[in-house]
Amino acid sequence: MIDHNALIEDIQQLATTLESSHPDPYTEGGGKIAFHRRLHRLMLSMPEEGMTKEAFQKRLLPFVAAVGDGHTRIHVNYMRDEQRPGGIPLRFTIIEKTLYVSGVVDEQQRHLIGSTLIAVEDVPLEELCERVKALRGTDNEYGALTLLEGKNYLWYASQLAELIPEWKQNDITVQLKMPTGEIHTMTFQTPITIKSPLLRPESAIEVPSTKVCEFAYSFVDDHRKIALLRVDGMGGFRENFELVGLESQFQLDGARYFYCRYNERVAPEDKGELLQGIPSATETFTSLVIDMKKYGTKALVIDLRRNGGGNSTLAHFLMYFLYGKDRLIEHFARTSGYEIIKYSPLYFDQVQDARKPMHNATFELRQHDYWFEDMYGLKNSECTDAQKVAAELTELYAKMPTFCREYVAEQYSGYYSPENIMVLCSPLTYSSGYTMMKNLHLAGGTLIGTPSAQAENAPGWILNFTLKNSGLTGWVACKWYTSCSDRIHNGVYQLDHELTHDQLKAYRFDPNSEVLLALSLLENESRQS
Repeated sequence: MIDHNALIEDIQQLATTLESSHPDPYTEGGGKIAFHRRLHRLMLSMPEEGMTKEAFQKRLLPFVAAVGDGHTRIHVNYMRDEQRPGGIPLRFTIIEKTLYVSGVVDEQQRHLIGSTLIAVEDVPLEELCERVKALRGTDNEYGALTLLEGKNYLWYASQLAELIPEWKQNDITVQLKMPTGEIHTMTFQTPITIKSPLLRPESAIEVPSTKVCEFAYSFVDDHRKIALLRVDGMGGFRENFELVGLESQFQLDGARYFYCRYNERVAPEDKGELLQGIPSATETFTSLVIDMKKYGTKALVIDLRRNGGGNSTLAHFLMYFLYGKDRLIEHFARTSGYEIIKYSPLYFDQVQDARKPMHNATFELRQHDYWFEDMYGLKNSECTDAQKVAAELTELYAKMPTFCREYVAEQYSGYYSPENIMVLCSPLTYSSGYTMMKNLHLAGGTLIGTPSAQAENAPGWILNFTLKNSGLTGWVACKWYTSCSDRIHNGVYQLDHELTHDQLKAYRFDPNSEVLLALSLLENESRQS
């Protein structure tokens, strides 16, 4: 039990963290006065007798969600029973702007696969989306759907009860629109014991496994004319840990995790040996372009559907091997948009070399000030944007020896780029995963799938915080990313080919329907040529 004064102190710390670290914690929630009105209401709601940590963390959710940012959140530890999750015993996945049943727990329910969700306990899907946005901040209309799909608010009883407080936590009624168009209302017994893996449609295509490494590639066909590169994350690669270092326990634990995952044995104590045992993006991408050139590969499909982000330099590396050093520099020199950094105590505490150079300013930036990349950058008559980018990239890559050796030698710079590059995305393609998607698209890739839940002209780049008394942890965004792209509508980056429910149905609800769509587009293009 946390006493009343300690609760108030934690709430005030949370508010201070948001106001000092976030670039704009006010606008999406109605302004600064609205922010403080919510803050005071939250403090007034704290009981005199105190509150448990579990109850307190849930009470903070609407306050943080009102910031309206998918990167800023309180980490809530819901009670979750993996064998008896207790929510709706159906697995939902996003298609277009709705949810469809992509997996079931019982063979007798297999006919439900492909049906779309209309309502739960008479609460329409649209209302569920509004409710979940009051519990977690989102960037655009796909953000709420990501919180309802998979193993999330509809799957676990503890989260479902937060979402639908009128639910009596026994049987649950769900309304579905079947693939035939019929509307069915059915009641599921809960909780049930999940005795075996979910039943899903078998895929017509085999994708590379990312069991031991976040990125892997294979060839789709026997002649190796189509390569498939899967990138599920951007944190578990050697170059990332070279950049961030292994000084903190958090970074060291992360490095050990990826070492164990890759090598399937206990991580060594020696840090040099530890680093060498973490998979390298440089080595993997070198192998990829060598193999593609050897076999004359015609197309590369880059699967970012499950890529939730990490270190965006992984995208730089891939572009270097596909397009070359000069084009990489040119790409970043001409790409529109820039970042704005909010200076704060938390930012200076967690970011090495935090202060940016101010070549054009006649004043010094203070704490709680903002750094505008477009105003304080290295810009003068003797230095072009490309020269500036080249200098910045060289300085950045010098901190990652595994890639830097190749970057200096240029042995595999632009070594091989297939005629067609297809980039697959989903609403789960987020943060640096979204950045990778966007950069590959701007470089000429064809974008396929379902739009990302990441918004443009929005906050990003997280800092970690811990509340003093409760020990609750969370993230707060500390940068604002701007963009002038004409591909963005209502915070959604538009795709070249969006997967539809009709196409999904035609592919028999294959979990890799995006891959099949990419292959179909390649086949059509081949026929036309």
